[in-house]
Amino acid sequence: MVGPWVAEFDETQLPQAKAIFKDALALTGFEHLQRYLYHGTDFGLHPAAEYALGYRIVQTYLKRIHKMVIEASLVPPHIILSESRFFDE
Repeated sequence: MVGPWVAEFDETQLPQAKAIFKDALALTGFEHLQRYLYHGTDFGLHPAAEYALGYRIVQTYLKRIHKMVIEASLVPPHIILSESRFFDE
């Protein structure tokens, strides 16, 4: 079961969300990142697009690496992001 922030995400927005967030992967500094973390609507996306995208990144990682969620909880986020290859698809 997933929360409403994932379940209510409009799948037709996925390509747009991936493109927007992929462009932001190299950003540093909270003043730049907060726009992506808390304001999906700034980009015309669902208000919780970042949560839905994060969920999909982790799911992609789990399928690709064949790990259980409990195992992934010990993996650093940058490893999950790179090994998921989510933004390469």
